[in-house]
Amino acid sequence: MLIALLLVSLATALAIPPTCFDNFGSCMDACPAPESGARCDTELNVPGLGGQPGYCCHEPEYGCFSEQGYALANCASKDVTKYDDFFYCCEPRVRATGKTVEIAPGVLMPSINLGTCCGSDPKVGIPAWLAAGGSGIDTSNDYASTTDIAGVLASTPRSAFFMTSKVHVPCPGGCSPDYALEQYALEQVQLAIRTLAVVQLDLMLIHHPASDPENVALWKGLEQAVALNLTRAIGLSNFNPPQIDALLKVATVRPSVNQCDLSVGGQDKQCGERDEAISYNLAHNISYEAWSPMKNCPFDDTSMKAIAAAHNVSVAQVCLRWILERGCTLAVGTGDDPDTVAKYTAENLDLFNFRLAPADIREINKIASRRRRAL
Repeated sequence: MLIALLLVSLATALAIPPTCFDNFGSCMDACPAPESGARCDTELNVPGLGGQPGYCCHEPEYGCFSEQGYALANCASKDVTKYDDFFYCCEPRVRATGKTVEIAPGVLMPSINLGTCCGSDPKVGIPAWLAAGGSGIDTSNDYASTTDIAGVLASTPRSAFFMTSKVHVPCPGGCSPDYALEQYALEQVQLAIRTLAVVQLDLMLIHHPASDPENVALWKGLEQAVALNLTRAIGLSNFNPPQIDALLKVATVRPSVNQCDLSVGGQDKQCGERDEAISYNLAHNISYEAWSPMKNCPFDDTSMKAIAAAHNVSVAQVCLRWILERGCTLAVGTGDDPDTVAKYTAENLDLFNFRLAPADIREINKIASRRRRAL
């Protein structure tokens, strides 16, 4: 106890700025006053980093823990004890994503990309997307729309768009030992280049993880594609931290992107627990890109409507901006209806003229947590 008091006194002497975290890991504008009902609870005795004092728990019935009134230099979920599914570790403040992200040396990826899967028709979406100032286009060899995309882009300068494609994993149940996965991955890059009628891709992803040895073989094929200037960057999709760890042990080119299920209303479990997965990828300089970011967006939620009205934007824009505020990027579709594509395109791209306040983010985090538990 004496040591803890001495550490607190030392922190005070060093004028460490006070920081509190709410129960979903978001930084609060200020620590709550005692009369607010929130309290600092050291009885849970959750250890801090570097031998620092215990954590205070706000809204302790299912709280996130921050240090006892002082800011932590860093905090990751693995550094705290989880008492049940509703306890979250505090996270360092994350800088919101700007209009582009450098995913590899000299490779700037748009933060907002046009998704061309699952009900979004590229023949309808791409012309409106480019006309509105969008440039990122996301596809895959197994979407069966790459020739349509090539046709739409035939007269568009290559410098006007950023093209992402994906390697379809050939053996969902596991490939035979003699299957040449490294060569297959390289050929998939070449196939994407042919069908999209481009000289070079900007980004090529492994669409889904396989076994660790198969992931390594596929990755080696993508590394060959980088060496041959067939793609400027390579990355992953739907990989969780242990799968990435196994890949990093042998990779000579580090993954630049991990595209994962991420939305306010989604469950987001494929890449691991949401907060841990985002923190892990960002800590490893891997851009965390959301696919299906509009899935289950809570359009009818009263709080979401109020947040949208306060910023004079739509609920859809709030759902997308929340992803950028978490330091992530996104690929979002615009549907297949020519009558609505211009409206959806404008909303999807117009995310940089407002910012969500910390109180907004806390409320959206609560909505997201409730919806995940209900799934």
